Amino acid sequence: LEKEELKKRQLEAQSKALQEKLDVDAKKLKLEKLQLQEEEKKFEQKRIARGGRAKIRKVWELITSHQGERVIIFTADNKTAYLLGRKFMMPVLTHHTKAAERKEMLDFFRSGKYPVLISSKVLNEGVDVPEASVGIIVSGSGSIREHVQRLGRILRAGDEKQALLYELISAGTSEESVSQRRREHRAYKTKSFRRFGRRN
Repeated sequence: LEKEELKKRQLEAQSKALQEKLDVDAKKLKLEKLQLQEEEKKFEQKRIARGGRAKIRKVWELITSHQGERVIIFTADNKTAYLLGRKFMMPVLTHHTKAAERKEMLDFFRSGKYPVLISSKVLNEGVDVPEASVGIIVSGSGSIREHVQRLGRILRAGDEKQALLYELISAGTSEESVSQRRREHRAYKTKSFRRFGRRN
């Protein structure tokens, strides 16, 4: 009986040691996975940051190439909107903008006093600016609804007016797949829409 009890205890100890080793290995694998995900995230952020600098240069090129036209620049966040506003000395419209100032900005844009207006989502819906003939999307979410609003509501064409919508995409980043998914929407299938492919 003593031998059997000893053998049983040895087996239990071995089983426990094996389970502990498996638990340690599982935790190690989980940690390594999290570290890998973090590294991939940082790498993605670096690529987008590099693309961001290229986007700023491209925005200026587009603005200068469309002199005399009304241009709306869309960003996904206030920080980018204010950065562009400071860099190019242009008006910025965000959710922080007071109602009276917002009305004045839109009136100045419609009259041509402000040929360029920078906005972070505020102009996505509820506002029509038919005077706009050029839209530049610097950044945005993966929302198809948001994108179609920018394509249709803001750049609403007149009787014979053509509106251009540029989307700046950082090559080699998740922006490519997000953009491709948005472009599957039926709004891009109409005869009046023509796609100009250009990437950073």
